[in-house]
Amino acid sequence: MGKYVIFHIDGTLNRTDLYAVEAYQKALAKRKCVVSCKEIISCIGLTQADIIDKLFRGLEDEEVIRWTKDIRNYEIRLMKMKAQPFEGIEEVLCLLKEKGYGLAICSNAFLEHIHQVLESIGLRKYFTAIGSLMMGSNKSIIIGEAVKECIRRGVCKVNYATDLRIAFSKGINDVLREHPETIDPKKYNARGREEVKQYVMDKIKVCGSVGKAQCSQ
Repeated sequence: MGKYVIFHIDGTLNRTDLYAVEAYQKALAKRKCVVSCKEIISCIGLTQADIIDKLFRGLEDEEVIRWTKDIRNYEIRLMKMKAQPFEGIEEVLCLLKEKGYGLAICSNAFLEHIHQVLESIGLRKYFTAIGSLMMGSNKSIIIGEAVKECIRRGVCKVNYATDLRIAFSKGINDVLREHPETIDPKKYNARGREEVKQYVMDKIKVCGSVGKAQCSQ
């Protein structure tokens, strides 16, 4: 079985901020909207639906089509002039190749866009597998399917420790964002524990472990 390292494209390989912020500013200015650079950067990597909800709190279907077209046109134009990989990333990819790893992309961007980005930053040659979830797809579902396939092939240990910490932190951050006056750790820790619980319940299903726990007498 081949060993693969799977990369997302925004924020790991590609300095998306070098052109995406300006592309969003142009598209927003066209609609007489002003949004901070920080908020635009927070949209990078989100699904189209999440971006629209974050910036506009929803749009009509026809305006979604126009918005998507504007963003893609501005990004393609600016990408050709400004796109760059992160410093040192090419050396990392070369090292992984030398060690026998295959390199793959998993992104919720359109497949055409992924190829354009990789060509613009000069990294296309390193990747043997490129997967597009298409805008609006749920990346966790795709990764879950990959985990199931690994288990079918004999993998017997799946490490979710980092994801559990992320889930716990998300719960705390949600409470502090919604209620910044909260100072009682029992309240925000409770939300963190609930996020971990929901995450674990989901992964028990993904790993096919529902109902398989054995209690010692």
